[in-house]
Amino acid sequence: MATITNFVSLKQIFPHNKLFYIDIMKKLLFVYALIILLAGNSNAQVIFSQDFQSTGNSIPAGWKQQNSAYIPTNLGWQFGNYAGGYFGYYDVPYHGNMAFINDDDNNYPTTMWNYDTLYTPIISLSSYSKVFISFDVWYYQYATGTATLAASTDSGKTWSTLDTNGGASGFNWRTATYDISSLGGQANVMLAFTYQDGGYDLLGECINYVKVYVPNDYDMAVTNQNLPFLFQTGNSYTVSGVIRNSGYQNISSMRLNYCVNGGPTISAPLSSLNIPALTNYSFTHPIQWVPSVTGNNVMKIWADSLNGNNADQDHPNDTLTAVFEVIDSIQVKAPLIEEFTQASCSPCLYYSPQLDSILDSVKTFCNPIRYHVNWPARDFMNNVTQPVVAPRVSFYTVPGVPMVYMDGKEYFDFTYSGLTKEAAIGSQFKIMLNATYNPLTNVYHVITNIKSYAQLPAGLKAYVVLTVDTMKYAQDQSLAEPQWYFEPPIGTTIGGSPDDLYPYALNYPQVVENIMPDGYGTKLGSFIPGQTQTLNLSWTKNRAWADSNKLWVYDSVGTHVTVFIQDTVSHYVYQSAVAVPVVITGMEEISSATNFELFPNPASQQTTVAFNLKQEQEITIELYNLMGEKVYSSPIRNVSAGNHFETILTKNLSAGIYFVRFRTANGTSVKKLVVE
Repeated sequence: MATITNFVSLKQIFPHNKLFYIDIMKKLLFVYALIILLAGNSNAQVIFSQDFQSTGNSIPAGWKQQNSAYIPTNLGWQFGNYAGGYFGYYDVPYHGNMAFINDDDNNYPTTMWNYDTLYTPIISLSSYSKVFISFDVWYYQYATGTATLAASTDSGKTWSTLDTNGGASGFNWRTATYDISSLGGQANVMLAFTYQDGGYDLLGECINYVKVYVPNDYDMAVTNQNLPFLFQTGNSYTVSGVIRNSGYQNISSMRLNYCVNGGPTISAPLSSLNIPALTNYSFTHPIQWVPSVTGNNVMKIWADSLNGNNADQDHPNDTLTAVFEVIDSIQVKAPLIEEFTQASCSPCLYYSPQLDSILDSVKTFCNPIRYHVNWPARDFMNNVTQPVVAPRVSFYTVPGVPMVYMDGKEYFDFTYSGLTKEAAIGSQFKIMLNATYNPLTNVYHVITNIKSYAQLPAGLKAYVVLTVDTMKYAQDQSLAEPQWYFEPPIGTTIGGSPDDLYPYALNYPQVVENIMPDGYGTKLGSFIPGQTQTLNLSWTKNRAWADSNKLWVYDSVGTHVTVFIQDTVSHYVYQSAVAVPVVITGMEEISSATNFELFPNPASQQTTVAFNLKQEQEITIELYNLMGEKVYSSPIRNVSAGNHFETILTKNLSAGIYFVRFRTANGTSVKKLVVE
């Protein structure tokens, strides 16, 4: 029976592309990874191979494909280094010249003879009893699309299916390998790569590096390790991961080894195993690693003594090499969640309940922020935040919304367990944050001390983000899901949209309002262990939080400041921290020349401003909330000398702290007012 699996990837070797990796080690490991990916089974006997590199845009000699379909849009299998058409939207990762099918003709019925099929030349396997085939494949299973590998032993007259999912679906290239020993002894073998879209003209299939070969009997390759990238001296860590049997023989025993920094080999025999050909085995080394040397530590993991004393027959892929950072003190990590969203984005709306639920469950240890972009349609928050949001969109090359990044990585499987796992990694940094807000001057001031517990080069950036806790709108501003389309009463559905989503079209949490000093962040210098770098930044609020269009009334609840440290090359976020700005106290009496009193205070329905003027002059009375927004203002007018009383209605204000500013020609005074 054919067996398929995915081979090692660079991401498995390097969980994060950190700046602290030694440059030469990165280059050596990259070469090593290429050897694994492109030259695996180098000692095996190759029967047939085709990499499409030398044939350019032409079909290779001896290959053929199914007759053109009856609809002219179908161009059949094509060759080159770029898959256009609908493929272009998904940006197939570069893989050199390749064969690809962009199945745009919606061919039907869904029989094999109406698939778009690429045939190999006739391959003689008459002299072989053990035969494997491997090929690199990119294929995403959209809707009813099906990729197939088939085989014929009579020069293409009849066919049997070996695999019906083309190496499984996903967004990355992977290497598929099959045991086709059942075809051994046959002289007229042909193989066929097919794709059928099932009536949808989206996507297709790409293949490369096709190889039919006689496998080695013994070929074990460590393909993945499960260790974190950050370690603390003196702690114990379990060495575990995945090893793949790329050979022909079933493995029942082996010796598992690892060494660190070229030191002594730590070995352990494993027995009573059952690892068939082309399958993966999750291993755990019984002897833990206790790191003792700070800085970069290089670990090598491999297996030998297969089924007794048999040696591995393909040495280039034997060993996995990984680089770890060891420090004396790992700090508690607060993962950063960045969402790019939009008020007129239907997918964003439908995704909000799930995302909000997860973020609410992890709010004690994760810090979320949300950027509102300027597509696909109207978004009043973006109207004023675009100058700072645009650099972040460019930084990530955001392809669309909603898009979520966890610590700088695109995150498709957004789960509570994934966030807790990320937090458990820890950090090399501790961020100490102090934020204040002066409602009189509308100035937000942030002082943050960034302390490193590792040696890191210059080039990291710190971003200081001012965020509104929740932006509340009186009506739905979306052009994708307008209010009439799904508004309450709850229990009704108009146009197919559930009305229980309506609150998510009115309330927008964690809205990014400003980045200090700008959307490009602040470049940090190099660090040595124990060193602290300080940022001292401020921003004067010079605009409304959202579009000032009075037809779309909004309110806002609270602000907070988030600071995070990011690698601009790998995008990895090392650490984040959050603080609620403290309202500056001691402002109650700025000028005794304009003294006034408030009663009652606290107030519920109304409060009275009592003041005495020694001479006639102009006055004005203003009321501000904690976010510096003016919620009441009296007209500027002349008032005669003597005692006066002015009433401010508070019954329609939200409960909380406010500031009354009383201004005359002689000066200004501010007092705090509590509304119950």
